[in-house]
Amino acid sequence: MRTAVVETAGLEELFVFDGSSGQPVRHISLEGIEFIHTARTFLGKYEPLLRGDWSICRLAAVRFKGAEDCSVRNCFFNQSGGNGVFLDGYNRRCRVAGSRFHKLGESAVCSVGSYRAVRSGAISYDNNWPEDDFDTTPGPKSPDYPKDCRVHDCLIYNIGRVGKQTAGVFISMSEDITVSHCTIFSVPRSGITVNDGCWGGHVIEFNDVFDTVIETGDHGPFNSWGRDRYWKTRHHSTKPFHDPQDSTGQKLAKKRARLDNYKTTIIRNNRFWHAGGHSWGIDLDDGSTNYYIYNNLTLGCGLKLREGFFRRIENNIFLDSINVHVCFDDKGDIFKNNIVVLSEGRAAYQGIRAKPLDIADWDYNLYHAGEGASVKFVPGSVDPRLEGIRRMNLQQWQAVGLDAHSIEADPMFVDPEELDFQVKPDSPARMLGFKNFPMDKFGVIKPELKKLAADGHRTCNGYLHPEILKRRSNTGE
Repeated sequence: MRTAVVETAGLEELFVFDGSSGQPVRHISLEGIEFIHTARTFLGKYEPLLRGDWSICRLAAVRFKGAEDCSVRNCFFNQSGGNGVFLDGYNRRCRVAGSRFHKLGESAVCSVGSYRAVRSGAISYDNNWPEDDFDTTPGPKSPDYPKDCRVHDCLIYNIGRVGKQTAGVFISMSEDITVSHCTIFSVPRSGITVNDGCWGGHVIEFNDVFDTVIETGDHGPFNSWGRDRYWKTRHHSTKPFHDPQDSTGQKLAKKRARLDNYKTTIIRNNRFWHAGGHSWGIDLDDGSTNYYIYNNLTLGCGLKLREGFFRRIENNIFLDSINVHVCFDDKGDIFKNNIVVLSEGRAAYQGIRAKPLDIADWDYNLYHAGEGASVKFVPGSVDPRLEGIRRMNLQQWQAVGLDAHSIEADPMFVDPEELDFQVKPDSPARMLGFKNFPMDKFGVIKPELKKLAADGHRTCNGYLHPEILKRRSNTGE
């Protein structure tokens, strides 16, 4: 008679540290542990998260609730059925560092606060908070949310094996979360997601994110939503809204836009890649407000700006186009000192029901469409000042008041075949104010993680920008 040993996962969580803001768990450190084979949490107890697209299950292999100064270091999360690490509700100065996340059923690291901390927090996309009960106090209402926490030097790949609405790092109802020097790839949707504008102050820096959106048709390496308490689904309708001179409510929305996202979120010094097909790159979706984006390199993907206010996009290199969708009027955005290099047939600016002339400052950029091609702009505008215009060259674009000092020229990259997109000293981009930023600081730092990340790059070679692939094929590489 033959015998066999069959092992099944029975536990959904392995370590749970359960405190509160009044009586927190303190100074717990988990180090050098392999966490493996937790049970699947998919189709378990999920809950919607404000008006973002997500629902989530507050379970993980390691979960901190009501914790201070705790850490997970140099650990391996291997084939767990749900999330890896979950910062649930009140957490302060907690850190996940030097760790590897592989073949998880859900997300790797989640930072998710409590609804108790949110003012006038509507749930689901179509709901608006009643105006006669609207709280206009900035910031959180209680301390029940993660703050001053960090995810650093982590390798995250092949996750979202069961749940597809997942991310390498997911942030909701949190403040001052730093995600730095992480390498994230082979994920079904975005690599890093910010679900809402509660409450900003995040720093996303020195990450290397590629091979994302492999099982869904939207978003990109980085994705955010706003849809905060200021954001209403009727902003673009014709219904009267308080002020007869503000029929869509957008003027009031701008006044309220930084009630929740009252701290600026910074995205800097990252490298975002995408294979052929659809990706927004840095995707600032519905209502994303109060972002400062600089010194980023995107390969095969660009930038999307949708509803939201006060976004500064400066000194980036986008190796694909900029998309501006159904934006608010007078949105206060700035787009300066950027380099935009286009793959064949792409427009430098692609607008969908947008008003380009409402951008606060769009200038001193360098555009390049490749040898023998000219740059095109597609405003897609509902602005009467651009009525009937469907496609423009740079001179026409400048004639209506945009990019007055911008130019069309070869940026003169140092060595794009070797992924060095710094520009040479005599590059025309330098004359426009562009400043080089490091090309060798992206992603994980630990040697053993760097080796695994390099293996990931070799197996995901399709993400390179068409211009690089063309040059490599011409040289026989």
